Amino acid sequence: MFEGIAILIENNMQPCSVKALTGLECTGCGIQRSIVLLLKGELWSSIKMYPALVPLILTVILIIVDFFTFDEFISKLLLYFYIFTGVLIFGNFITKTIIYYG
Repeated sequence: MFEGIAILIENNMQPCSVKALTGLECTGCGIQRSIVLLLKGELWSSIKMYPALVPLILTVILIIVDFFTFDEFISKLLLYFYIFTGVLIFGNFITKTIIYYG
């Protein structure tokens, strides 16, 4: 269903300027490839590529819902999603840095 979008993204991927300058992957390295895998329906491969993508998408959805509802429960849930997503992003970054460059 989303194969056309995946192909479009895949053909127009941007190189990481941080990696080009330093040789080290940044906290966002892998997110484009992970989006392509998710759009192709390869959920597990997408999670392995960039573990924070699905929680990041859910966080954005919660931000939109919170903006329109002003529900206190959603606001508290959003705080936990911020923390969880942040831990995944930086945990992935640290893990890749240790494995590939340590």
